[in-house]
Amino acid sequence: MALKILQADITRLEVDAIVNAANTELLAGGGVCGAIFRAAGHHELQAACDKLAPIQTGEAVITPGFNLPAKFVIHTAGPIWQGGNFGEEKLLRNCYINSLKLAAEHDLKTIAFPLISSGIYGYPSLAAIDVAFRAINDFLTTRALDVTLAVFNQKFAAEHDLKTIAFPLISSGIYGYPSLAAIDVAFRAINDFLTTRALDVTLAVFNQKFVDEFNLISRRDSEVAI
Repeated sequence: MALKILQADITRLEVDAIVNAANTELLAGGGVCGAIFRAAGHHELQAACDKLAPIQTGEAVITPGFNLPAKFVIHTAGPIWQGGNFGEEKLLRNCYINSLKLAAEHDLKTIAFPLISSGIYGYPSLAAIDVAFRAINDFLTTRALDVTLAVFNQKFAAEHDLKTIAFPLISSGIYGYPSLAAIDVAFRAINDFLTTRALDVTLAVFNQKFVDEFNLISRRDSEVAI
């Protein structure tokens, strides 16, 4: 299992499924949603969506990917930010969990998400990425999927050169820091930094206990990319 955050155009990713930050009517919109419809083929994707609409906020449905590199599109309707006191966090978490469940039900191995609700729906980016990380991480403790969080941000692209960095799971070895707690600290620290800088960050794990706990496939060279 792996969770990776990239600065990328989600419509170009070669994964089993990409997630569309949809509206409840599953109509072509702006932003990521509009880009997905254009890349997939508007007529074909809209016809498939019309058969499934409407959906509830937090619900997820699946269609073919048509002209996309991805085989499928999972559509989920994110919440509109209203200040945080109207259940937005739970609804946003449901978007990720229900999309991941749908991917698992269709035996998909790779999936890419945009940062749901962080565009015109107004969900604060830092809070949105925290919900995304927690939901995806919780799901990956029980199911094996390669998950990409694709962020397409022109400001980052203009201001920062992309670089790469790899971390071990610091203090989780002979220093005895519990693996689950250590990865939670790592996710939060890296996530906080990635809200201001564009980096490809890998958390490289060579720890048999951690490998066993998280049911990673490779026994000699296991990696969780954040």
